Amino acid sequence: MFLKSLAFKVNLFIAVILAVALGTSSFLIKKNLTHQAIEEAMTKATILTASVMNSIVVEMSGFCQKDVQKIVSTVGVVPGIRTVRIFDEDGIITYSAEPSEVGKTVDVLDYSVYKSDERGRPFRSEGTEQRAFCSIEPIENSLECHRCHGEEKELLGILDVCVSMQDTEERIARNSKFLFATTLTTVILVVVAISISLWLLVNIPVNRLVRTMARVRKGDLTARVSLRRNDELGHLADSFNSMISRLDSSDRELKQFHAEQLKRADRLATIGELAAGIAHEIKNPLAGIAGATQVLAGEFGEDDPRYPVTQEILKLIERLDSTIRDLLDFARPSVPKIVPTDIADLVHKTLFLIEGMPEIKNYGIDVSLDMDPSMPMVPLDPDLIRQVFLNMAVNAIQAMPDGGVLTIAGCPSADPELGEVHPVEDYVVISFTDTGAGIDSDKIKSIFAPFFTTKVHGTGLGLPITLRLVEQHHGRITVDSEVGKGSVFRVYLPKSESPADNSDST
Repeated sequence: MFLKSLAFKVNLFIAVILAVALGTSSFLIKKNLTHQAIEEAMTKATILTASVMNSIVVEMSGFCQKDVQKIVSTVGVVPGIRTVRIFDEDGIITYSAEPSEVGKTVDVLDYSVYKSDERGRPFRSEGTEQRAFCSIEPIENSLECHRCHGEEKELLGILDVCVSMQDTEERIARNSKFLFATTLTTVILVVVAISISLWLLVNIPVNRLVRTMARVRKGDLTARVSLRRNDELGHLADSFNSMISRLDSSDRELKQFHAEQLKRADRLATIGELAAGIAHEIKNPLAGIAGATQVLAGEFGEDDPRYPVTQEILKLIERLDSTIRDLLDFARPSVPKIVPTDIADLVHKTLFLIEGMPEIKNYGIDVSLDMDPSMPMVPLDPDLIRQVFLNMAVNAIQAMPDGGVLTIAGCPSADPELGEVHPVEDYVVISFTDTGAGIDSDKIKSIFAPFFTTKVHGTGLGLPITLRLVEQHHGRITVDSEVGKGSVFRVYLPKSESPADNSDST
């Protein structure tokens, strides 16, 4: 768990950055110090070579060659000197701080340097025991040397002085260890300091926030984060507390709304049962009244002034009977008998009924069908859904008393907006579009409420019954309307019998 924490990731990132930065810096410093140490060793070799050369020249000018070996041996024991020797032009060692070398051939490297143009510069010699910087200087036969050596020779020998690199390498090693230790210590101290800072400034307040969120997730909306800070985390805590306060307020309002809805549902259920009972009691006497009125109407001639009265009574009885049927349908909903249904064929059959309605001709309404040929089989109750489609069409027709166009369209998948709550591929949609007067935006949310109507002779039960039938199929209905341009009612039906979230939508 710690390896996945933000603190570990931040510390690891900073440690890597510090290690790279300090490592690079230490490498450059070490490289510079190494270069300086090597330059010092080379300078030392040059100075010692010049000193030995001067000593030999001075001694030889007074005593010829008597004390050359003594000088070479004396210089050879000086601390830091690996060897001092003189060899001739053929590479044969004539004098050496190590007597065993006399008469032997000098190292190939030393002799090669002597023969090259680089002989005036110190060079690094790789010995069997330790490395050294060597300097090659020819001993020329100057005027003061002619007394002992004559004038024939131009070169009396070659001085080879080698300075040990042991001290230099030890100093370089010490510097490397010091730089490594310093870098490692710095990285550790900085990471520890940052870890402590993160723990105090970030981890503790974030953990408080996480614990509070856990309480809220469990349903405790009284939980609050206590952070008295003026930084970003303090602002985050204040925003979180404000959000929880609003959520708590919304939750209380929602619970109150649900409680009111339950009370309203209970009242509606009671009213529905009462209305169903009353409707049932009224229905039979009403049928008798209708029969008697028809008998009376048959006894009157059409020119009898009482005949229009009987016809008006029959119309009112028919209207009252329709209202009673709606009440009974609303109070005692049918149980859907789900079967796989060709929804395109169902729409075509519904269209046949719609085109036979007298209002189509009387109002001058054109009906068009736009059905996608790939409409699938849908599990539904064809009788109930036919009633839904008829109700939708009747509402659209009644919204166009001055004529217009009714367009019925079918699509095998819902529009993307529905996908915010439901997967669009799980639904088919049948839409009913009219070019009527439209619905005011403040009335759209009420059109599915029982007994709400904007029609003079409406019961206010058509759309509530339609919505309930669709919800019984785990579908939903949406409405888009613009005053003066018309309305679009969309019926969404699931392609499978698996119940979906059928929350109301208008």
